[in-house]
Amino acid sequence: MVNTASNALQVAATRVGDMLGVVVRGELDLETAPLVTSVAADVAWTTPVAAADVASGKGVQFLLDLKDVTFVDVSGLHALKAVHVQVAGRGEQLRVNPPAATNARRLLTLAVSWGWLPPVFAQTQDHPVETVLLDLSEPVPQSADA
Repeated sequence: MVNTASNALQVAATRVGDMLGVVVRGELDLETAPLVTSVAADVAWTTPVAAADVASGKGVQFLLDLKDVTFVDVSGLHALKAVHVQVAGRGEQLRVNPPAATNARRLLTLAVSWGWLPPVFAQTQDHPVETVLLDLSEPVPQSADA
């Protein structure tokens, strides 16, 4: 996990089946939001898994796991929208595990109803997150075929 200075947010890269993604835990606010967009971009472009998937031309799905997000403010909404734009810009399909916390889920639902976030942020699908792929605080291991 990558921690901010305040330890209010933890972010980790993950892979579940064919999906690359980011697991986010804690508070998504002005201080922590830039970390989410940064890690999402790093996962997509710097991991050997992503490079192999993109090179193969198969449709890549990107998972944004927000189940353990306890708080979201407007800066957090901007970060989530930026992740969506990044993912869509790469031609990937975004999947979201919405927050379990009522206040965070309600804010995302409102942002969707206002047309500010895409409907995927209000869906209740739960994609299992089983393993953490890598710790972005360590150098990314390079595979022989990457």
